[in-house]
Amino acid sequence: PPTENYTLYSSSAASDVYKRQGYTLGPRYERARNELTRDLDRQLAALPEDTRALVNRNLAQIREALAEINDELSEDPNNVLLQQLLLAAYQDELAVLMNVNRMAQTLPTRTEI
Repeated sequence: PPTENYTLYSSSAASDVYKRQGYTLGPRYERARNELTRDLDRQLAALPEDTRALVNRNLAQIREALAEINDELSEDPNNVLLQQLLLAAYQDELAVLMNVNRMAQTLPTRTEI
């Protein structure tokens, strides 16, 4: 998975929770995120129940933080600290998704058991 830095840029066509306040991430981040979330449900299902619950809780907290930071940015769009916090939250989300992907790949499949 990509490890390069992703930059934040402004977009007037933003619509979902990740874009709802006019900020979105660059295409490389979006591509990486889309690749990692494509099979997320299947990967989560492969994890032990307690791990799955922890991952879901972590993702929910990150996404709540993203929404809150975006709300604050709508009030103060030039706030560099908020922009940095937003980028860090997106990077945290990507890290969780990469870890889920890695964990799911290391679990034995039913044919290996």
